[in-house]
Amino acid sequence: MLEKFTNNYHSIHALSEPLASKLIRSCLEASEDIRAQVMSSVGTNDEVTSSESIVNTDHSHAS
Repeated sequence: MLEKFTNNYHSIHALSEPLASKLIRSCLEASEDIRAQVMSSVGTNDEVTSSESIVNTDHSHAS
């Protein structure tokens, strides 16, 4: 009885270990994707603000 339980425990543990590492890896990849999206959105915002400031200086020259 005890031996059977131990064998079941080892097989479950062997199955759950790769699953846990897969979950951790997918979470890390997801956080990297989010970070990349944030960085790209920040980069586009910087471009927009710089082009707006150029337009504003053009308006001040025109007036």
